[in-house]
Amino acid sequence: MRPVEVTEVQIIAAGRQLIEEGRAVTANSLRRRIGGGNPRRLLIVWERAATGVAPPGADKPKSEPDPSVVTGTQTENPRVSVAELERRVQDLMAQLASAQRAAEIEIQRLELVVGAVTDQMNDYKQRCANYETSAKHTQIRIADLTARIDEQRSELNRGEKSRNALELALQKLQPIGTPPSK
Repeated sequence: MRPVEVTEVQIIAAGRQLIEEGRAVTANSLRRRIGGGNPRRLLIVWERAATGVAPPGADKPKSEPDPSVVTGTQTENPRVSVAELERRVQDLMAQLASAQRAAEIEIQRLELVVGAVTDQMNDYKQRCANYETSAKHTQIRIADLTARIDEQRSELNRGEKSRNALELALQKLQPIGTPPSK
C-alpha cells in the first residue's frame, strides 16, 4: 500500500480553516485547501475527527481530537471564540431575517400572480358560459329555420301537386286537338 501523503493533522487543520471562513467542509473543498489527496479519505478523516469516532480497526483512539481544531475555538482565549461565535450567530440571524423578508415578498408576489390568474380564469369561464348560451340560441334558431324550411317545402310540394292536378283536369276538359289555354 502506498504511503499517505496528507496527514490527519493537515486534514483537520484544513477543515478548521474552512469552518472559520464560513464555508462547508466537503471532500472537494478539503482537497482544494490541502492541494492533493484522495477526496474520499480526506472527508472520512475529517468526519471522524469532527465526531470523535475512532478509525476502523483501532481498539481505541490514539488521542482525542483537539477541540479547538475541530470546532474552531481557541482554548487560550475563550472570550475571543465566544465573541466570534456571537458574531457568526448575529450574521446568521441577519441572513435568516433577510431570507424571511425575501420569502414574504415572494409570497406576496405569488399571491398577486395567483389572483391575476384566478381573475383571468374567471373571465374566461364567464366568456365560455356566454359562448355556450349563444351557441344554444343559435342552435335553437337553426332548428326553427329548418322547421320553417321543411314547412315551406311541404307547402310547395302540395302546391305543385295541386297545379299538376289542375293541369290534368284542364286537359281532360278540353277537346282533343285544341291547344291548352294559358
